[in-house]
Amino acid sequence: MIITLPLQENIFQAKTVEELKAHLVKTFEELAYRPEMKVADDQVELTVEDSPAGMTALVQLGNVYLASGKPKEAEHYYRQAMENDPLNFIAVTNVGAACLDRKEYGEAIRLFEQALERNPYYVNAHYGRALAYFQQDDTERAFQACLDGAQKSLQVVDNSGARDNMLRLLISLAEKLVGEIDSKKVVDALKAKLEQVDGKTIQIEADDNIVHSATLQVAKAQSNEAHEIKYQSNLPFTDYLVLRKLIRLQMVQEARTRGKNKVVEFTGTNLGNFNRRFGVFFSNFATKMKAESLEAFKLGVANGFSYQLMNFVHDLIVEDRIYFDYPQLRPLQLLFLTRQEQESLTAIRPSKELDLMPQTVVNASRLMVLIASLYYANLYGINVVSEYHGNEKEYQKVDKLYEEFIDYLENDPQPGDEYELVEDFAEELGFGDLITVHGESGLIL
Repeated sequence: MIITLPLQENIFQAKTVEELKAHLVKTFEELAYRPEMKVADDQVELTVEDSPAGMTALVQLGNVYLASGKPKEAEHYYRQAMENDPLNFIAVTNVGAACLDRKEYGEAIRLFEQALERNPYYVNAHYGRALAYFQQDDTERAFQACLDGAQKSLQVVDNSGARDNMLRLLISLAEKLVGEIDSKKVVDALKAKLEQVDGKTIQIEADDNIVHSATLQVAKAQSNEAHEIKYQSNLPFTDYLVLRKLIRLQMVQEARTRGKNKVVEFTGTNLGNFNRRFGVFFSNFATKMKAESLEAFKLGVANGFSYQLMNFVHDLIVEDRIYFDYPQLRPLQLLFLTRQEQESLTAIRPSKELDLMPQTVVNASRLMVLIASLYYANLYGINVVSEYHGNEKEYQKVDKLYEEFIDYLENDPQPGDEYELVEDFAEELGFGDLITVHGESGLIL
């Protein structure tokens, strides 16, 4: 294939054919294959071989025209490359982008999907398809296209900014879709279903005096008591907070059916273990705090950290269930997890408060937060793990524990099996002595 590029009105504004040739040489210098060039009168002739490498050179030439504000000429070369090499996913995507610019949305989507068949990880094709749906006001398909692209391209290095733009669009679409989701209907339906399982009423009420965002108090197995869920009304996503506790209750009911439910507690013995391990550390602050305040602070650290140990695994399993069992809630889950991620980042940044806590406790808490962040990254393709600024040893530990969690999910776990994972994680984090897991014996969780 011979392409003639005249000196007259050339895109490089070259004054001589030799200068024009020099610009073209630079255009192709980073490619493994470079077209042959010959100067003829007032033009340069490019001889492009009919091969995948040659079509890549055509795409590069099209890119130069596009960057120079000549989209029509650029599309011409993209189409030539696509027609001669249908496997050239970049050429196909670029033709799709030209169709998108002309508002030919159906053809654009077809071409983007054709490109993704060739390369499922190509960010530009994912982003283009999402934009095509978005510009047709098909918000749900645009969200799904963004989500698919975010997941597939999680490990892709993209310097074009297309992936960042796609993630911003994903969040924007989620915010739009949340207004259309009837999350209360989902909560009410699950509540009614769970009340039928064991015949116990589920009482749900706001309580801004609780320490955590939401709490679950499970009724005794053999009693007429009700299950109680409380939540802080001043927080966003209150329906989602309640749903998470309902699913946790569902897990308890399922485990009870198998006779495998257990209780996870922070007992007096566990508190004694905490005091023995860290009593000396906290005594260093005796001159800075009154005895009563220091004791309250130490107890707060013990309770907060043990709560994280007790609930960490269950919370991950709950989120996994929501993602797969309630796909219509994914926009809501995405926004909830995004907010939670930002809170976690803030909580573990160096601060005066963290300086008052034992370093081993801070390290273990960080590991749990990082594992949750890695799970979030793989679920929605938004990876902020690097923002935690962990070291190599820390990330190796995170990867190991994360793989254990994924293995658990993939090995067909039965109701109640999660308690063994809770114990395993606590042991591997070095704090198995701070929680107690035992068979259910009528205690309230």
